[in-house]
Amino acid sequence: MKKVKSKNINFHFRSLYIISILVLLYNNTLHASNIDSLKSELSLKITESSRCSILNSIFEIYSSEKNLDSTKVYAEKIMGACRLEEKDGMNNITTAIFSLYKDKHSQFADSLIQANTHKLGKEVDKILYYTKIAERAYLTGHNEQFNLYINKAKQSFINSDKNLSKAYYYNLWGYYNMNKGNILTALKSYEVSLSFVDSLDMKFLQYSIDLGVAYNKIGEHKKAIDLFSQNINVAIDQGYDKIKNYSYYGLIDSYSQIENYEECIGLCVKVINQKEDEKNSEIGYLYNSLGNAYLMTNKQDSAIYYFKKGLTISNEKDDTKGVHDSYVGIADCYIENKEYDAAEKYYRMAIDVETYIPNPKLNQDLSNLYHAREDYENAYLYLSKFNKNSTAEDFDKQADIRLAANLLEEANTYKQTTEREIDERKRERNKLYSTLIGALCLITLITFILFYIQKKKKKIAKLNEIITNKNKQLHTAILNQNETIKYLENFAAVAAHDLKAPIRTASSFALLLKRSHSDFDDKSIEYLNFITSSVSQLSTMIDDLLNLSKIGTNLPAEEPVDLNVIVEKVKSLLFDMTSKSRSQIIIAKNLPTVSGHQSLLIPLFQNLIKNSIVHNKTENDSIITIDYRIQNHELYEIIVSDNSGGIPDYILPTLFDLFSSSDKNSGNGIGLAICKKIISYYGGDIWVKVEPHGSTFHFTLSSSSKR
Repeated sequence: MKKVKSKNINFHFRSLYIISILVLLYNNTLHASNIDSLKSELSLKITESSRCSILNSIFEIYSSEKNLDSTKVYAEKIMGACRLEEKDGMNNITTAIFSLYKDKHSQFADSLIQANTHKLGKEVDKILYYTKIAERAYLTGHNEQFNLYINKAKQSFINSDKNLSKAYYYNLWGYYNMNKGNILTALKSYEVSLSFVDSLDMKFLQYSIDLGVAYNKIGEHKKAIDLFSQNINVAIDQGYDKIKNYSYYGLIDSYSQIENYEECIGLCVKVINQKEDEKNSEIGYLYNSLGNAYLMTNKQDSAIYYFKKGLTISNEKDDTKGVHDSYVGIADCYIENKEYDAAEKYYRMAIDVETYIPNPKLNQDLSNLYHAREDYENAYLYLSKFNKNSTAEDFDKQADIRLAANLLEEANTYKQTTEREIDERKRERNKLYSTLIGALCLITLITFILFYIQKKKKKIAKLNEIITNKNKQLHTAILNQNETIKYLENFAAVAAHDLKAPIRTASSFALLLKRSHSDFDDKSIEYLNFITSSVSQLSTMIDDLLNLSKIGTNLPAEEPVDLNVIVEKVKSLLFDMTSKSRSQIIIAKNLPTVSGHQSLLIPLFQNLIKNSIVHNKTENDSIITIDYRIQNHELYEIIVSDNSGGIPDYILPTLFDLFSSSDKNSGNGIGLAICKKIISYYGGDIWVKVEPHGSTFHFTLSSSSKR
């Protein structure tokens, strides 16, 4: 029985093999037959439009078969036979260029374009021609060609009345800037493109969808929702189904961004139910949107279900962007469930999917995943990849710097080296730990002393008010107390000096270690540089803390101070910084004279202005404006505003606290604490108001007449 079964299996395999060969031969014969038939038809056609269409069909067959030589031959024939002034001719030419770019034959495509420039007569719509080529170059990742041809399209605007082509140009320019992160430029381009099109035209509605996407990008979600809703109503009246669908997609994205996930889910279900073709690639996008909404509402099982449905449809329709987004969504769900192995699998699958707009954030996601698994070597590796390939707009710098600080300490344990070198590093690290622990203890002691000094000062003030009839005893108590304060301040200064000694020692030994071991690899040098930078920052922090402790001590009586003079001195002190950053300091109107001290008011304005320049998160030059208003005849409210892009919400409650900063890489968090202490010394208030474009600091000072 076994032998008979084996013979049957062999027979089936042979049958399948023969059938496969016959199918392959049939397909090849069919392709050859199609091409021969088209070539035969080509010889009979005499009209240029017919020749253009037939040549394009032959080109597409050779292109799909990856027949390079024949593809190039028929691309040249298309360029020679098709008329640019005719719509079909221009479409066939630009489609051939797109195929050549896509198959990485950009040089050949460029040479064809240059060789056929003589065909660009007055009747040819040059704006449309060059814009289409630029679009094809961008969609296939050829940025150099994109810049070349988009500029040629712009140069063709002179004496042209092709308004629809101009609208097409500005829409593409907006799309390019949107993907580059230049949202305001994209917004302006979309608005200009709409000015060339009638409001009921399908193109107007199509381009307004892109404008709605730009509104969402800058946080103008209400404008986006109103625009998409208006588009849907017009599209329904005019019977524009595609416009209606894409407006719904924009509306779904708007509600998702304002975290109205119930509305988002309802719209997704509504649009899915309206679709006749359940396998349409747009359904994949809707399922991904459903998955994201359920993920944001902590319903991971439902989210995974819809992401996988979207993945199935995107795969069937060869929608690489949809496949990529589905993989990322599934991985995010597994991260929430702490299923790190499954999450890693889907993140890597997302990386392997080629899309024309890369997603560098995947490297950050993988870094966070490895960090959660305490795999610090891979976490540091992917964090480095992310920071190398990303711009400032792509990621939260503070979060990544904080993560890098956690990783650097652990990364040493994963270096491949000899046992002797590992032991040496451990000994050096232990020495550094001892020094840092000692430094932290001294900082704690100094902080305690500073608070103790403040407490004693308040106690002295109370004794002055209460015990007025005991002048002799009070005088003795004040003398004794002042001696204690002086002793403690001297002690703080000595402690700060002694604290900086081991810091200088650590820095010196790091430098000596760097010089005396020339065989250190790049990673070791990087760690030594990190040590040197860190101890330098610690030394600066100690100086700032000491200055903070001295505010309000040993000051003469208050006197009238002209704030205009103060601001001019601060401009002089910050001249190098403002020149380098191209910042402007503007006095809105002549500032008042207040009661105070130059020695305190100069650092007050200096720290506020430096804060605005250092923490500027926009691409614009810093503009700091100083103004004031009168609260009453004895009190002025000074206003310092900037265009730095605002302050994160999470930092506002502790903004004026010691060591509070939204960007540890740009300051030590002491500057605003100094400002608060100076204003508190004068009995005033200081606060901040945050707007999308920037921040405005307010503080109060007494007028000189109050004295």
